[in-house]
Amino acid sequence: MGWCHTPTPATALAMTAMVVLVPMSTQAQEAIDYAQWQQYRVGVQHPAGAIKPGDLLRARKNTQLYGWARSYADGLCKSADQIAERFTPEYLAHMVTRLTPACTGPCPACRAKGLPWHPNGQWSWSAARPDELTCGACKTVFPNDEFPESVVLHSKWDPQQSFGFAGGEHFMCFGYRARPSFTGIIAGRKLSYVSGQVTTLAIAYALKQNPAHAGAVKAALLRLADVFPHYMVRAGYGYGEIADMDPHVAAENINKLPEDELVYPPNAPDRRLHTGFWSASRIGTAGMDGGWVANMATAYDLTCTAMGQGRPVYTDEEKLHIERDLLLESAYLAVCDESINNKSVGNRAGAAAVGMVVGAPDLVH
Repeated sequence: MGWCHTPTPATALAMTAMVVLVPMSTQAQEAIDYAQWQQYRVGVQHPAGAIKPGDLLRARKNTQLYGWARSYADGLCKSADQIAERFTPEYLAHMVTRLTPACTGPCPACRAKGLPWHPNGQWSWSAARPDELTCGACKTVFPNDEFPESVVLHSKWDPQQSFGFAGGEHFMCFGYRARPSFTGIIAGRKLSYVSGQVTTLAIAYALKQNPAHAGAVKAALLRLADVFPHYMVRAGYGYGEIADMDPHVAAENINKLPEDELVYPPNAPDRRLHTGFWSASRIGTAGMDGGWVANMATAYDLTCTAMGQGRPVYTDEEKLHIERDLLLESAYLAVCDESINNKSVGNRAGAAAVGMVVGAPDLVH
């Protein structure tokens, strides 16, 4: 279970929009015009993203006409029923943590046993045991007393966050002196898992319009909106460097940070995030937040007009919180990256999806 680099159908559709290839400004204040968002958001007719009203009508009609479509929708809704029951405030708080997620890292137990090890590890994670991480090669379970996270970095920007890394001898990963963070990888796997369930709930609602499914999407998006502004810009893979500052400032100055970044020994800060935008992420994807951003925008787009018991499932205040503190916030990193490569185009697609869904035309442009 981990981050999938293959775009979902919704993301793939969004990536076909060539407008996302227009170079963006390095000044995020210009790229995200919050005044424009507040002006245009009320006029958005949902769904407005990669999935259009005609797509929904066709899909719903197919569930009436064809057995395969009906079977798919029924199975999806059965899964969504189970997810909705599980999405309690306590569950979401445990699975979507305040800790900025990490990406990957090597397994110290493999090295100790004389086994070959991979810079990214070969990790296995299960929602049944969400606070554990298992090496698929040597089967060692982490956290582990034999390999403690004895190197701890404390954030000054957000004192609620501390980052643990394995002690002992460092690894050489892609030319970098690396230490794995098991707690960080676990945080990333938890977030990935919940995010996939949000997509299931949103599509189930789009097909069957059960307000309980929309309510569960809302609960997850609100939890994400609560914590996402605290997620810092962090180097992915096994690098583990963290820009300990306002993520907006970090995104705008990723190769010339105004303050020292957090780094573990034997590395030393150089006021730039290792490999810059190429591995930068706020959710543990190593430079590829865009697919996740597009999926969260789609989930909101499909459910934000839901009705239940004669009233809207989302209040106006909840919509504003999700749009500003999750969707626009999650697009911030992408709009600061001027480069064009196989990662940046997917990130721009995510930003474009947010722009279409919340009414931010400069993000689409």
